[in-house]
Amino acid sequence: MNTESPGKRKSKKKGKASLIDYEIISEIGSGATGTVYKCKLKSDESQEKYAIKRIKIGKKSKDVLKEVFMLKNISHPNIIKLHTSFVDSEYLYMVMEYADGGDLLSLIKKQKDAGKFFSEKCIWNFARQILLGILHLHANDIIHRDLKSQNVMIKDGVLKIGDLGESKFLNKMDYLSGKAVGTPMYLSPEVIKHENYDHRVDVWGFGCIIYHLTALKPPFVSDTIEGLLKCIQFKPPKHLQGCYSVKLKEFIYKMLEKQKSKRPFVTELTSMFPSSFKFERIVDTTNYKKCNTLTNCTNF
Repeated sequence: MNTESPGKRKSKKKGKASLIDYEIISEIGSGATGTVYKCKLKSDESQEKYAIKRIKIGKKSKDVLKEVFMLKNISHPNIIKLHTSFVDSEYLYMVMEYADGGDLLSLIKKQKDAGKFFSEKCIWNFARQILLGILHLHANDIIHRDLKSQNVMIKDGVLKIGDLGESKFLNKMDYLSGKAVGTPMYLSPEVIKHENYDHRVDVWGFGCIIYHLTALKPPFVSDTIEGLLKCIQFKPPKHLQGCYSVKLKEFIYKMLEKQKSKRPFVTELTSMFPSSFKFERIVDTTNYKKCNTLTNCTNF
């Protein structure tokens, strides 16, 4: 693999966005699908920061370009926005909004290190924001397939779903089958057993995230992958703290129902929220932001 600094690579195409237009500030992280860099546009006096995701194109170019196509066709306050994209001879570059608050996993770790649980109000607030993002994906026939705390980003106090690398278009009346896709700790029982699955795998992943927020640890853990997969299939998650309401606990346990047929779809989850949380269509993003920032969560 070419180890040359991404800031030195130039696109051969002129008149279009290219890597030479950006100043690379630092590396945010890397994984199996690519590397993400913090950057800024050289011509932008506002010094706004962006995240550039660099992905090796290789032989599976259609799979690589799939995430770009999905993000170009969706726009929602709770989904990371794609600003532009471009390619060179080796890589695809995706310029996305930069999450200045990091990811939800990091926030959970900070809370755990401080020895404090999130307030119930805060958890419902977080859950609402994530659910709104999932609802938008599913309304556009997109199944995420890798919902986890690391893929929920925080920008200006607002939670946003990111990394659609494993996502797939799926009609609401259809299902998928085949090899397990996603992160082992967040795999649903039906995916582990290679059974047919549908949009409810995202409900399972969502349930794992909210459980993690509530317990400050994942619902299923083990020292080995084999042990972890057995826990997910056959063991119930540990009971949650008594300081949380029955309503919140039932909400979480319902999403972690091992039988897919008993697990609700995302559209059914809205009715399980306290009456103070509304799910009307959002038009004014300014008012939306005021109601959904982290600073609006007390005692977290």
